[in-house]
Amino acid sequence: MTLWPDPFVDLDEARRDVFRQAFASQYLSGWEPNRADVVDLLNLKRGVITRDEYLQRIRLRAQGPMTSAAG
Repeated sequence: MTLWPDPFVDLDEARRDVFRQAFASQYLSGWEPNRADVVDLLNLKRGVITRDEYLQRIRLRAQGPMTSAAG
């Protein structure tokens, strides 16, 4: 929330605290979030995207940028 405060602006303090605790727990487990991870997780919990969409986005980011084989 300190790094990317804008995705949290519409949350009340109680909801921010829930996310703060969840992110801290995951970070201690080895998760190193980026802004896209945080936004997608917030959108999942808000019901903006489905669990399947969330998992697909994570997989795509894990694969990294697509490179061209043309040469």
